[in-house]
Amino acid sequence: MDKEKLKIDLLKFLLILKEEKRKKYIPNFYEDRVIYIFENNKEFYDYFKSYGIKKDKNTLDLLKYSVLEDGRVVALKKNCDNLIQNYLTGELEERLSILDKQLTPEKIEEIHSRNKITYREKVSEWESMDLCAPGDYASSAAYRCHTFNNCHECLLDFASSSLEYDKFEFKLIHLPYPSETPKKKSLSKDNKN
Repeated sequence: MDKEKLKIDLLKFLLILKEEKRKKYIPNFYEDRVIYIFENNKEFYDYFKSYGIKKDKNTLDLLKYSVLEDGRVVALKKNCDNLIQNYLTGELEERLSILDKQLTPEKIEEIHSRNKITYREKVSEWESMDLCAPGDYASSAAYRCHTFNNCHECLLDFASSSLEYDKFEFKLIHLPYPSETPKKKSLSKDNKN
């Protein structure tokens, strides 16, 4: 058994830590004793880059619980997830704040005059129909469910790509069958044709 593996096993045993092999952000993760073990600093920094976090390395280094002699990095999953959640929430709030400043009463009136709705009205429309945001160019719909705290935030994030949207309008144009179904003829012995 190599020396570094023994150190990790001893660390896990003494501190009652559990290693999470699958490195994936989970919102509101509260279990204190779960750790990630990254093979090296590059993998550690790339994990945060995959979520769009472009913090300087000194800030990310604060999340390291331990760095082993062979270069592997041990970090608490809870701390990693908290940083990602704070980044995603802050980024969304910042984007929505910018959009809301653009939506003056005159701009909203202009959007409505074109028979369109604002992005917040679109979110309300989607929620009233119990719709979910689809996956996008960056990720699947399942990934979006793990990224956001609730469906409302997810829909706001998805809708924030544009100020205005078309309304859903459902019209019944043509039925493929007659609206009244003809009554079936009885085939009893009394009714002969």
